[in-house]
Amino acid sequence: SRLRAHQPRGPYRLMGWSLGGALAQAMAAELSRQGEDVAALVLLDSYPASAWAGQPLMDEDAVLRTMLMADGDHGTEGLATATLVQRLLRPGRAFAPLGEHGLRAWSRRLAHLVSLFRQAPTPRHDGPVDFFAARHPPHLGLDPACWAPHADLARWRVHALDCSHAGISD
Repeated sequence: SRLRAHQPRGPYRLMGWSLGGALAQAMAAELSRQGEDVAALVLLDSYPASAWAGQPLMDEDAVLRTMLMADGDHGTEGLATATLVQRLLRPGRAFAPLGEHGLRAWSRRLAHLVSLFRQAPTPRHDGPVDFFAARHPPHLGLDPACWAPHADLARWRVHALDCSHAGISD
């Protein structure tokens, strides 16, 4: 792996936000399986694939709506794709520099990655975790306890932050 090429031995300190958190957790599980020391795993408002079971896969519009919701822009149901794109491209928004073509390409790619993530099994990692949860709005009603099948929650420290999913890194 690229991580092991860069740092052949632990201790490893991993962190990930959103989908990246689930990827960091999977990396921690694999490193631990290989006998490596994972000294720290930090998850920023991240949930396992199993938390999304039964939910429809995301198309481009669903990704655009989620991006807006994560940025605190709610009330997007029923809006046309063009309107969603316009909102995301407003000056000052994180995605504005991409332009329409770049934003649409990015959202299609993200929809594909999310579908791959939801189909993949979530490995178990029983090491310590610092979990930071965004409280506004609660991430689609998800709770850190949904990690229970994949982790030893007794070793977790959960921190609720007064921010949105997108604002958790501010």
